[in-house]
Amino acid sequence: MRHLGRLLAQSGHREIGWDLARHTVSAGCMRRLNFFDRHVVKQDGDSGEGSDVHPGIQKLKVSCVAGGDSLWLGEAQGEIRRLEETHLSPPCRAFEQKLLGLCAAKDLLFALGTDFAPGAPAQPGIAKYKIIEASDSEPAVLNSHRVFPRGEGQASCIAAYCSGRRGLVAVGTDAALQLFRAQDIVQEKPYPVTLTLEDGAGNQEVTSIEFLEQGSRVILFACTRKSVCSWRVWDGSNVVNQEIRLLNLDAAGGASPSCARAFPGMNALLVAKADAIFAYDPEEGNMSAMPLDGDKVLLERFKSYLAVVTSDTMPPFATASSMPKQTVTVVLAQKGMRFIAFTSQFTDVTHVVSAQERVYLVSRGGADGNTVLFELREKPLEERLDVLKKKRMFEWAAEVALTSDADPEVTAEIYKLHGDALFEKRAYDQALQIYAKTVDLGLPLEPSYVVEKYLDAQRRDVSVWGPHKERVPIFGSWHSIFELDRTRELLP
Repeated sequence: MRHLGRLLAQSGHREIGWDLARHTVSAGCMRRLNFFDRHVVKQDGDSGEGSDVHPGIQKLKVSCVAGGDSLWLGEAQGEIRRLEETHLSPPCRAFEQKLLGLCAAKDLLFALGTDFAPGAPAQPGIAKYKIIEASDSEPAVLNSHRVFPRGEGQASCIAAYCSGRRGLVAVGTDAALQLFRAQDIVQEKPYPVTLTLEDGAGNQEVTSIEFLEQGSRVILFACTRKSVCSWRVWDGSNVVNQEIRLLNLDAAGGASPSCARAFPGMNALLVAKADAIFAYDPEEGNMSAMPLDGDKVLLERFKSYLAVVTSDTMPPFATASSMPKQTVTVVLAQKGMRFIAFTSQFTDVTHVVSAQERVYLVSRGGADGNTVLFELREKPLEERLDVLKKKRMFEWAAEVALTSDADPEVTAEIYKLHGDALFEKRAYDQALQIYAKTVDLGLPLEPSYVVEKYLDAQRRDVSVWGPHKERVPIFGSWHSIFELDRTRELLP
């Protein structure tokens, strides 16, 4: 496969989550589990089986979206609406001419667009980014700044990062990247810095921008169609006086619009390309890949999941009026665990975004091409764990429980089931290691449960336990296997 990246075994490399030696299996070979439910967003109180789609959404011509605590829907003519659950707010006009992009950071919404040039309404507009209060019920523009000091140039995409009121705003243009910095991103005039992507391909439009927080430092990724570039733009000091340092420029291929997302769990930028999803380390560039079939058009992150939209091939008998079809695949991607958590076909998906603890899909597949909003709701933790336990995938069940902050009792029960399963296979040593994990949780198994299992199996041979005399949890402490005979007499 082309461009699979460098091997993770290189000296000094920090593992970012996908090891090529282990993860070179196509999506067709991945396990498929159903962790999500699919719903159409309807008007508040409208839950009938035959009810229509949300009447306030179906007439919208959505051109951009943003997530977070609310779902933001933007239209090309400059209006923005907020959706909370099923309530759609009145429009907020953010731009006089055109809305180009949206992104949310903390309790602020950042909008990129154009306003009319003074005295020249027929001319190309003036590119600006505007800061909108996102916590109030009625969104309001707090501040506005020009992208280009003299008004020249075209803007394409926007990203923002906030720590308190200190903030960074990056705007992609047709030839470079504009980075704005301020100690108070709302009140102060930002300090602009122009960053160029010198990839040998000439001026290239920036297609994607992402911030990635790594401890005390912040990484800025920018993609063109030909390259992926990364800078360190903040290390916790004064954001305005911060020295910006180029970390890596990988000119072996870039990203299409909406096909790159920062993935904090892997400390990497994920880029969806034709043959795979690639993980870019800030210093090393392209380091690993997850093969995934299909022509990828959209990529989004939700918790530890990737939502990938791929275009389906139109049948030869399709008519000119046939609506394009896409397959939406949600992949759970954690270290040592990867499977398809949802897959389904949709019609003419234009946007995918994570908001309000779910994944939203904007589709033009309604009657007469009207907008339909779908939501993918993650199943409750109990149901997800039941799916894994029924398939005896106990290691994955324990990992999901731990990463989902499940009660310790839930995880302890998974360890017990896992240990029992190993014991049934006569894998006594492995079972003991799993049983012992309940002690680390502070919830050791009942002593009679472990003691009887091992005594009945006659596991008293010192050669089995090795030179370290492995110990088992009994009465909340550790006892050697040689103490089990005496302990047995104490059992009820």
